[in-house]
Formats: sequence, C-alpha cells, structure tokens
Amino acid sequence: MKNNRLLYSLLGLVLVLLVGYTVAKKQGWVGKPTGVEVLVAKARAGAEFAVTQLFLDAAAYTALVSRVRAHGCDLPIIPGIMPITSLAQLRRFAELSGVAVPQRIEQRLTALGDDPAAVRAEGLAIAIELCRELLDADAPGLHFYTLNRSTATLEIYEALGIDAAV
Repeated sequence: MKNNRLLYSLLGLVLVLLVGYTVAKKQGWVGKPTGVEVLVAKARAGAEFAVTQLFLDAAAYTALVSRVRAHGCDLPIIPGIMPITSLAQLRRFAELSGVAVPQRIEQRLTALGDDPAAVRAEGLAIAIELCRELLDADAPGLHFYTLNRSTATLEIYEALGIDAAV
C-alpha cells in the first residue's frame, strides 16, 4: 500500500481504480488477509472505486458490499458482468476466476442442448436479469467483460434501457 500512495502522489492521479476479487483464487490464502480486508486497505490507500471479477449471482455482490461496509468503507463497488454467449466459455471463465456457475444458470443453458443461438439468447436473458438485480441493489454501475463480443454487451445495454446521459 505504501508504494501505491507514493505512486499516486508522484503521478498526481485523480482517479484510482482497484480490482476486487469476489472469491479467494488460491488455496494458500489461509491466514492471509481476506479479499475484503485487502479491498478496504486499498480504498484507504486512495482507491476511488473498485471493479470486481465477474458475478453470476446478485446475492454474492450484495454480500460483498455488506462485508466491505461492515469495515466502515463506503468505496463504490462496480460488479463485473460477463455476457453469456456460450456455456463452454462461461465454464472456462468461471474456472479461471474461481467463481462457481450457479446450478440454476447451468440448468437453464444445458436444457437448450447444442443450439448455439438458443444458448446465446438465454445467456443474454440471464445477464440482463442479473444486471437488473444488481442495479436494483444499488450497484453504482456495471462493468462488462466483453471478451471481444461487444455486440452482446450492446444488446444487454439496450435491453436495460439505460440512458446514455446517466
């Protein structure tokens, strides 16, 4: 954290972002500060907002925010969203990030079989539902992991009906 403060003061950065992990990514983290403790420490070192790894469940986001607030930290926390366009890609991204794919999402997508268009459509519907839940839970914004598929993100944005001026 000391190095971050020095960097911020030397560069005169106005906006400082941190990335918040929603789950521990390594088994060896036992006895180490939790992701929440690290996030709070970075906020106290000067971060102005956080963007999380992907969320697939709004309750996990609200739980993270509650844990951060319990530490007396009011840092804006922007949830990471991945537009679901493929079940294989979702599984791989979840595996890499350490986030479990909720059973209800897995079931909705596997029920569609090998129909890529149907999986994509249902995946976007799931992402839109999640975004609405997050915004209803007062998320200060949404960060999309587009994975070179910006069309899906644009479709979600349009479906949410968010005014570009907001």
